[in-house]
Amino acid sequence: MIANNSASSTERAVLNVYEIKDILGVGKNQAYELVKSGEFPVKRIGSKYLVSKEIFFSWLNSSCNF
Repeated sequence: MIANNSASSTERAVLNVYEIKDILGVGKNQAYELVKSGEFPVKRIGSKYLVSKEIFFSWLNSSCNF
C-alpha cells in the first residue's frame, strides 16, 4: 500500500544512496556501506538502493546524541 501524502504528488518518498551521502556529508563508499549494513530497511530495485525518507530520518534522529 502506498500512502497518499497531502504534500506535492511529485515529492518522492524515498532516498537513494547519493542523497543519503549528501545528507550525511560522507563519501559514496560510506553511504553504500551504511545502506548495506542492515541499520534500516532498504529496497533494492535493479542496481538501485532505495530507503524510505520517513524511516531514514527516524533512524538518523534516534541515532544522534545531540
